[in-house]
Amino acid sequence: MLRNYLKMAVRNLWKNKGFSVINIMGLTIGMASSLLILLWVRNELSYDRFHAHADRIYRVTVDAGGFKAAVNPPWMASELQTTMPEIRSVMRVSHPPSVLFSIGTREFEESGVFYADSNFLDFFSYHLVAGDPKTALRRPDAVLLTTAMARKYFGTDGVIGKTLKINNDSLLTVTGILADIPENSHLQFDFILPKVVDPRVDQGLNYSYVRLDDHFDASPATFTCNNTRGNKPSSPATRSICAKRSNESTPWISSNKGSAKRTLLLCRWPIRCQCSRADRAVILG
Repeated sequence: MLRNYLKMAVRNLWKNKGFSVINIMGLTIGMASSLLILLWVRNELSYDRFHAHADRIYRVTVDAGGFKAAVNPPWMASELQTTMPEIRSVMRVSHPPSVLFSIGTREFEESGVFYADSNFLDFFSYHLVAGDPKTALRRPDAVLLTTAMARKYFGTDGVIGKTLKINNDSLLTVTGILADIPENSHLQFDFILPKVVDPRVDQGLNYSYVRLDDHFDASPATFTCNNTRGNKPSSPATRSICAKRSNESTPWISSNKGSAKRTLLLCRWPIRCQCSRADRAVILG
C-alpha cells in the first residue's frame, strides 16, 4: 500500500511540474533560511559566555548629553569600586591604534594590542597555554602573545622567556602564551601588555569592566546613593558617582561639570549589541 501511495505522489508531482517545483523550492529556501537564522542567533548568544563569571561581568558605558561611548576616564573603575561595595573587582584595558614590535632586523606594526591591568587573566577566562596566569602580568616588562603571534615572531610555541623590542625602545619578556582568541569574544587581540609598560596609556580613555559580587542582584533599584548615607565623596571627581534607588527605566546621574545629565551603564554580557537595548542591566554612576 505504501508503494502505491508513493507512486501516486510521484505521478501528481510529475503531472503538475511547475506547481511542484515552486513548492519544493519554497520549502527548501524556507528550511535553509530558518537554519541560517538559528545558527546566527546561536552565535550571537554565545558571545563571551566562555568566561567563568560571564553572568557577573559588566562593561561600563557612558551616555553624556547624547554622546554614547564604551570608554571612560582611567579613574572611573576604581572610584566605582570604592563607592559601590557591590562591585567585587574591576579591570581596565586600553587599545592604542598600533604598536611597533621588532625582533632582530624584522619589524611589525601590530594593531591587536591591549594594555591591561595585572588582574586581566584572573578577571577573564582566556586560556593560557604556557606561563603562570597568576604572575604573567606582574612583571613590568611582560608581554602575552597568542599562539599565532608566537609562531609569527619566533616560529614556535615554546617562547617563554624570549624578548621582543617595543617601539624601538625597551625590551619585553614573553611571560605567557594565550590560545588564539575565540571569534565569539568581543575583545579581539594578539598581544596583552601590563599598563606599567607605558604609563601614558592611563592618561587617556579606557574600557572598564566590573565584576559584581556573587550574591548581589543587579538591577537599577538595588543600588543606593553614597551621598544619601551622609558620606562625603572622596574627591570632586567622585561626586558624579552616585546611584539612585528608583524604578525608572531611564536612570541618570548628575555631572558636577555643568547642567548636563550623564548616564553610566553597566552593560551585561555578551557585548554584541553595543549596550543599545533597553533591557540591559544598569548601574548609575
